[in-house]
This record gives sequence, C-alpha cells and structure tokens, in this order.
Amino acid sequence: MYLTVHATAGLALAKYIPNPILAFVAAVLSHLVLDAIPHGDEYLTDNRLPLLFRRRRFLGAAILDSMIMLGFVLLYIYTTPLLPGLTVGAALVGALLPDALQGLHFISREKWLTKYAHWHGHKINNFPKLKLNWQAGMLVQIFTLTALWLIAL
Repeated sequence: MYLTVHATAGLALAKYIPNPILAFVAAVLSHLVLDAIPHGDEYLTDNRLPLLFRRRRFLGAAILDSMIMLGFVLLYIYTTPLLPGLTVGAALVGALLPDALQGLHFISREKWLTKYAHWHGHKINNFPKLKLNWQAGMLVQIFTLTALWLIAL
C-alpha cells in the first residue's frame, strides 16, 4: 500500500487508541495487515528493470506519495477534533516505519536490513501472491483509503 493509506490507518488508530505505545504497536501491525492485501504496486521495484531505473521510479513515487500523505494528514489535523499529539505521532511513525526501513534498504542496500527487507517485501507484501495490474491496485488502494478515512473521521 502507499504511504497515504498507511498514514490514514495510523490516524484512525490514534483516534481510538489513546495510549501512544499501544497506538504505535497497533499501527505497525496494521501496516503488515494492509500490505498483505494485494495492491498492485509491485511494478515499482520490478527486478527485470535496471536498478538505477527502479530506484528513480521508486523515489519519484515515494516523493509524490509523501506529498499527498502530508496533505491528508494536515487536512485531518485541521478538520477533526484535537487528538493528543504524542499518540498521533506514535501512530504515524508505527504506520510508516515498515516502509521506511524497506525503502532505506532498497536505496542503500544496508546489510543489517537485508533479512527484514526480504521478509517484508516477499513474505508480507501481497501475501496471497495475487498479481494485480496498476489500475486494479489503485482501485483497491482508493477503496481502502476511503474506508480508513471514514473510520478516522
């Protein structure tokens, strides 16, 4: 799933779980559950393409997604009743941390992240291994984002 979907899940959890530590843990778990759903973004890191091309595509998608996510988070903070900042922050960090570690490994190839990246990228992401094209994946992500946004409100 894109960062925007994960961040929205974190916001929804922060609304219902006031304890920052529990919100963080729940957000990490929600990330793993959401990533198990087929979501059609495997094309970003397709191993059949040159590494430099994959990195550029990945970074472009990550930057665009981060800007959209930031807009959603600011909109949420602006339009909803005030939630404890520590809880919101902890839930957002928990929701985004698994992809941040995955992205760090993809860009840097840090050895200490290799096992984690394999587990997250090949065991958790799209657990049923159902291949979706980009359009179908975007529909899944839009429906998931909409449902989470409604829960967060």
